[in-house]
Amino acid sequence: MEVEFSVGLHDPFSYSLIYFLIAVVVMAGAAFLFSMFYWRYRLLRARYAQGRQVVKPPKVVLPVIRHKYRRQLFRLQSAMQTESVETRVAYQELSRIVRAFVHEATGLDVRNETLSEIELLHIPGLSALVKEYYGPEFSAYGAGNPAEACARTAQVIDTWR
Repeated sequence: MEVEFSVGLHDPFSYSLIYFLIAVVVMAGAAFLFSMFYWRYRLLRARYAQGRQVVKPPKVVLPVIRHKYRRQLFRLQSAMQTESVETRVAYQELSRIVRAFVHEATGLDVRNETLSEIELLHIPGLSALVKEYYGPEFSAYGAGNPAEACARTAQVIDTWR
């Protein structure tokens, strides 16, 4: 008994090249898009790492700015002493105060930036404070000492140049 097959072999060039060409074009397009997005990402990171333009206020204005934010720290300390502020809320307010101070003192808008973006600016006092605030600020059970953090924040504001 002999079995016959109805399928035969085709020549390699008898298949249509259109599918192969479509696949090559799609792969080339995907590689091009990936390289463009990656290049843009690297360019933005490099530009950000170089630092942004710092616009310092006149030396006469800096003491006024310091006094404004020291008053805000004093109000926060008073609220913490009367225990009307939770630890987490205190750290959130400290973060807001120091970020607003840096924005007003340097012109850099750091009010909505993450810790990694702030570290790229190479401002040691600010990045140390924000790093200290992150744990208690974002945990539901803020574990930290806001009075000590408030004192360190006041020290950074007072020694700012």
